[in-house]
Amino acid sequence: MTPRPLRAALSLTVLAVLLPLDAGGREETREARNGEEIAVLPPAEIVDSQVLAAMDEDWWFFVPADGAPPDWPLTRVPADAPPVDELLAPDEPTTDRVVPIDAAELPDRWWSGASAPFSAWDEARQRAVTPKREKDARARRKKGNPPARRTALVWPAAGEGTDRDDEGPRTLYLVRAFQVEDPDSLVSLQLEAKFAGGAVVYLNGEELARYNVEYGEEGVDQLASPFLLPDPVNQTTYGHWRRTWIGLDPAALVAGENVLAVQVHRRPDAPNLPLYLDLRLDGYAEAGLVRSPFLQAATPESITVAWDTSVPAYGHLEYGQPRSRTRQIVRTGSLATTHHEAVIDGLEPDTEYGYQVFVHPVPSGDDGPLAPRFASRERTFRTALEDPEEPFTFLAYGDSRTQEGIHEQLIELMWEEVQLADARFVVNTGDIVTHGSPWHEWQDEFFGPTLPLMGYVPFFVALGNHELNHESWYDQLALPENESWYTFSYGDVDFFALNTNTKFVPRSEQHDWFVEALEASEARWKVVFFHHPPYSCTPSRKPGDRRVRKHLIPLLEEYDVDLVLLGHDHLYGRSRDVEGVRYVITGGGGAWTYPAVPDAVNEVCVREYHYCRIDVTPESFELVAVDIEGEEIDRFVLEKPLDPYQD
Repeated sequence: MTPRPLRAALSLTVLAVLLPLDAGGREETREARNGEEIAVLPPAEIVDSQVLAAMDEDWWFFVPADGAPPDWPLTRVPADAPPVDELLAPDEPTTDRVVPIDAAELPDRWWSGASAPFSAWDEARQRAVTPKREKDARARRKKGNPPARRTALVWPAAGEGTDRDDEGPRTLYLVRAFQVEDPDSLVSLQLEAKFAGGAVVYLNGEELARYNVEYGEEGVDQLASPFLLPDPVNQTTYGHWRRTWIGLDPAALVAGENVLAVQVHRRPDAPNLPLYLDLRLDGYAEAGLVRSPFLQAATPESITVAWDTSVPAYGHLEYGQPRSRTRQIVRTGSLATTHHEAVIDGLEPDTEYGYQVFVHPVPSGDDGPLAPRFASRERTFRTALEDPEEPFTFLAYGDSRTQEGIHEQLIELMWEEVQLADARFVVNTGDIVTHGSPWHEWQDEFFGPTLPLMGYVPFFVALGNHELNHESWYDQLALPENESWYTFSYGDVDFFALNTNTKFVPRSEQHDWFVEALEASEARWKVVFFHHPPYSCTPSRKPGDRRVRKHLIPLLEEYDVDLVLLGHDHLYGRSRDVEGVRYVITGGGGAWTYPAVPDAVNEVCVREYHYCRIDVTPESFELVAVDIEGEEIDRFVLEKPLDPYQD
């Protein structure tokens, strides 16, 4: 099949430059809380996708006995496949199908009507998951939600002395159909798949994506490839992989019915593990930004700018003084990709720069024409200051997952702080997505609300428990050092981000790094931020995280840390002075709030959506907590008078 080139004439919106204002442009303004006029926060200029094949829908499946299905990979769904309901006992609920895999008629034929997510495992695992499934079903009924529709194939548990690795199928085959009215209107595809443990995906007989399956080793008995990742990175969530491919070639699409064919291979690292599959396929009608430029890892001399595109492309960034026509160019590399990162260095401290990214899409076929390049809106950033005497302001919040509307309102309020208080950066204490890996959760819960602000001020984020240490964190963000724990400096303050979702006991890699970083710090102020509070405000979690109290609090006190910013409890909390350290829980960024009860350690506990503004001078830290209505809910000051005899 001849690859389809990108459309030569793309319906891209012409993007107006916000800063600097040229050609007679005007900023839109609005009234801030204090009555002052401020610039409206510009939206992120991104293109949307359309769902072609959704998750949680029906598949045909084939359990092999002697080999792959005939004509694999299929380009049509089987016409004579009986429904899976024929294999169920009369009293089996059709909303949660449990199919015995040892039924004589099951192997080597197609069955229809198997609802995803589609699983295959043995009787022991089925017994283990049944209580949770029944609990989920009760919860759905209580909330008035429809029952889950899913299919589980169950084979007999291995007997004593049996080679468990040989029990049950190693490979399953599944197909499903979807409709496309005008395939020529699409310039790229995006595939998001959940599977265990390796998968190969075909579209109309053409390979679309593969993971953990070596080329030429797709046989029925072939296990998925082994995998290795460094600690603490996880490849799986809840026992299955979740991978997203963006910028896939849509050339295999046809008008009318299209067929996805997937083979799933069992994991090799432990015997008798389950097989699992669900997926979603989207299409993009435009070559554009799916994530507009955002800022991370700011220092006095450098900053990282990242963005994502709907098609493979080359990219470059132009930057310079905001109202100067002189621009420097930074290129992102020699390979066309959909994720782009540009590191700008050699900058002046505490200086404002204008920047703009340019994207050059590549054709999907060797003989296709280049699509027109496109550009982002021009934005500005300011490099970090390094003068220890210079005051500055930063913002902090956390647990911003789940409710995008709440998150967006807080981002609007924080934009006011950028405009009126010159807030320089944002710290987030973790739980920025609900499940760690789904691309659309990252897009909806984190990038969607934050991109408008993150294009102007950098975000420094700590890992929460909901991120699950999944590799999506490391793929999609551009944080300092190993991105799991790191340090950065701003003025006369050293900041330390920790990951309390992995090992931090003595002699662990993170613990040794933290001690070394604290010993090396010569800053006047030290701020540490991580997710799990040692002293909780919500009753069900009191007194707080035992591991943090045992392994981290002694270091915080020994090395004179001044302020610790935390999340996990969905509320605002502030401790008394605990051996010279002040603990602040800022977990009201969007996740449903928790009950808040003060105690002997926590002087203030308030159940509110909020963020914190921290004003820093050489002599003081002043923290103000602001609720979603823009009202102050707490204020306190940490003081550290300058030594009058210091040179």
